[in-house]
Amino acid sequence: MMLFANMNFLPIKLSTFRTGVILIALIAFGCGPGAHDHDPSKAEETATGSEQATGGTQAGQVPVVTLNNGSRWKANPETTEGIQHMRSILESYRTDGSATTDLKDTLEAEFALIFERCTMTGEAHEQLHNYLLPLHTQLRELTSDAPKKDREAILAYLQQYGNYFE
Repeated sequence: MMLFANMNFLPIKLSTFRTGVILIALIAFGCGPGAHDHDPSKAEETATGSEQATGGTQAGQVPVVTLNNGSRWKANPETTEGIQHMRSILESYRTDGSATTDLKDTLEAEFALIFERCTMTGEAHEQLHNYLLPLHTQLRELTSDAPKKDREAILAYLQQYGNYFE
């Protein structure tokens, strides 16, 4: 079944389990060789620890994205394109009952591509992780029937990307 045929990308049809396995693999091994561990639980621990050192979050809280001395971080084009693509998917999502079960899989697959294509390094990379961790949680908790409020919350979060990255 083709999803979003007018969006000019390959049709994606993955089971939630398979998508989860792919996400875990990409998180663990994405962003190039030797970058660092992308396990969400470890990223959360690492980010929480580094944010505590800079006055960000406290233990158990989601890390906070910070600016680069008041300026936005430079992101690689593939990351920005992936975020834009996720926004387009949500903005063009039809609520007439067609393809409702595929929205979560499609968004998770696009999210996985962001990790696969990541070339960022240094503090900009760490801040990207701080931004992506809450998005990963939102996608993981998205149900297959994708209530409007959940879709709108994810879209609103994606729209904040430009506040932190250029």
